[in-house]
Amino acid sequence: MKKGFFYAILALIAVSCSAKSEQHDAVELTPAEKNVEAMANYWNKFNFADTTWLAHEKELEQVFAVWVEGVLAAYYDCDTILTGDIAERASVSKPMFKQFMHMADECFRNPNSPWRCEELYIPILEKAVKIDGVDDAEKLRWNDRLEKAKMNRFNTIATDFDFRTDKGTTGSLHGIDTQWVLLYFFNPGCHDCERVSGVIKDSPIVQALIDCNALTVLALYPDEDLAEWNKHRGEFPKEWTVARYADQSESEKYDLPAIPNLYLLDRDKRVVVKDGNIEDILYILENMWQ
Repeated sequence: MKKGFFYAILALIAVSCSAKSEQHDAVELTPAEKNVEAMANYWNKFNFADTTWLAHEKELEQVFAVWVEGVLAAYYDCDTILTGDIAERASVSKPMFKQFMHMADECFRNPNSPWRCEELYIPILEKAVKIDGVDDAEKLRWNDRLEKAKMNRFNTIATDFDFRTDKGTTGSLHGIDTQWVLLYFFNPGCHDCERVSGVIKDSPIVQALIDCNALTVLALYPDEDLAEWNKHRGEFPKEWTVARYADQSESEKYDLPAIPNLYLLDRDKRVVVKDGNIEDILYILENMWQ
């Protein structure tokens, strides 16, 4: 029954958007614009009070996944954010609200999610913390998520911190004077960190930018175990700045849901990429350098 409704809701969206398109005075919409319109109307025919969906979790997740992919496309293609009202819509039922917030958290925040996007998660959290009737413990959890998501977010100036390098010198993030900074949080012995380090080392664009003093790779060890730091600190290329916090209290300035964690910053230390994957960052560097 629920799977049938999954296809029915898509059909209703298509009919609704087709009717709306006819009202655009024969102006032809692009595929991206059609997607924005479809996603803006996606939940209009969905009954959020129907808690029988909770007995068909896989089907509900399918419906949610279609929406997630659609709103991601709207964001990346048209710079349009369409996630703001989902928490309020779901709040008509406490069990449905919990389920929708769980799905949003798994999709937009989980470090292992292919759909991770904090910029789409923030509007959901902003609404969730203001909804009446939400348990205090839940509200505290969503508020904590919100505060962390807003730390060093895209297109803001990254928070400054002081560091001490493996050579014994000191410096600060904002004191770095290159066109780009690749801020790379790592842990010694981390398997994925070894892979990321290898990709950075072998990248021609990284080496070219370092050679012309346009890029600083700041590899930062965020933890307190100095034995591990001393054991592995000499394993990086000499052109990198390998460092740890000068004062461990500064580690609270960055949320690190997973390691490795990568930021790309411009000359003004504005965040171009937050918690991105290395392949995407290299692609951006290659295209911006051309």
